Amino acid sequence: MQGCQSNVVFINHQAPENEHLSLTQREEGSSSKFNMHEVGFVRAIVRFMLQQGYTAQDIVVLTPYLAQLNEIRKALPDSMLGEKDAFDLFQVGEDIDVGRESAEKTEKRIRISTVDNFQGEEGNIVILSLVRSNASSSIGF
Repeated sequence: MQGCQSNVVFINHQAPENEHLSLTQREEGSSSKFNMHEVGFVRAIVRFMLQQGYTAQDIVVLTPYLAQLNEIRKALPDSMLGEKDAFDLFQVGEDIDVGRESAEKTEKRIRISTVDNFQGEEGNIVILSLVRSNASSSIGF
């Protein structure tokens, strides 16, 4: 991978996660999680990959949490949600133009998705934001 010493890179941090009480996970009905520290990392990594000559079509950003997806969407205004993710955010009250998200699939928009909604798809460069970082070392399973 251009600009990296390895094709797989892990970044460890101690910045605590946050809970988004109005965004709930579909299946569990629990609060969704986000981590603004990781959102900043994701934005920086995306920019770095673009500077290395990769295109938006090469890059996908994945996260298991809907709240994290929403924060990444805000941090990367030129990103593109899949139809399922746009609908999920719309269902929990986020201001999403579902038609725009599914219609404007251009080569200049980076795909962002929840892990569940990306199953069966591929990406050349996958940036995975796992979100969880807390004092009790709970990963949520």
